[in-house]
Amino acid sequence: MKIRFYITCVIFSMQLFGMISSSQAASITFMSVYSPDDWGNGSNVTVSLGTDEDIFFIDWYINGAYERTMIYGEGIRTVTENFTLTGNVKGEKYEVRATVSFVESSDEEGSRTFWVYRPKSISGIKQVDDPWEKPKVTGVYGSVYLLRHHHDGQNIVVVGHVYAHNGTDKTYNASSFFRQTEYDANLDPTGWELQDPKFDPNVPIPTTPIGPGRTYTNSGSSAISYNVGGPIGDTQRIYLNAHVHLQVSGHGA
Repeated sequence: MKIRFYITCVIFSMQLFGMISSSQAASITFMSVYSPDDWGNGSNVTVSLGTDEDIFFIDWYINGAYERTMIYGEGIRTVTENFTLTGNVKGEKYEVRATVSFVESSDEEGSRTFWVYRPKSISGIKQVDDPWEKPKVTGVYGSVYLLRHHHDGQNIVVVGHVYAHNGTDKTYNASSFFRQTEYDANLDPTGWELQDPKFDPNVPIPTTPIGPGRTYTNSGSSAISYNVGGPIGDTQRIYLNAHVHLQVSGHGA
């Protein structure tokens, strides 16, 4: 079984920062955002906010657009709100802003910037496609995940994962690798490519036997990071292909 897919994406300038303003009276003491991955139905983003004075109400905004107003009242100094937001594999940038009206003091405003990621995946029981043996279906269930393909401030990194479960009564061999390839503006290869494990036509990629009822997993890989050296310029464009590869093959011992 060979499961493979390719994703080419342009990574734009992304900088993570947060800001909380201050006032002379009551203030926001903390503001945090938890943004889980979007697996197809949106990410249920959780925003928590605390103050040092009772909250009357809060106007909530997402990317500058008014979202809703929530009334809290006396005795409430810690609140949590949820927003459903969509993402993509290289990260969808959002800013959540809260304008807090206090029971006794003037308004205070706080904001946080964050990203929502949407992994890409392929799963199922696929046909073996190996040049050394006839095409066949092994019956082994496999999944390939490209979780993130993003700029971390210094590098463009690939976060991937593979999984295979052998539900048959035979033993097969599993192997996997992660690859990142650079292309120019015409989508022609530039010659830069890294693979982990490193590609060598004379050395087969290591395999792991998976017996009946056993599983195989692998994650990676920092070894194929593309070094940018800092922030990406507003007019700079980088074209990269992320490849996550899983193969299960063998004659079934």
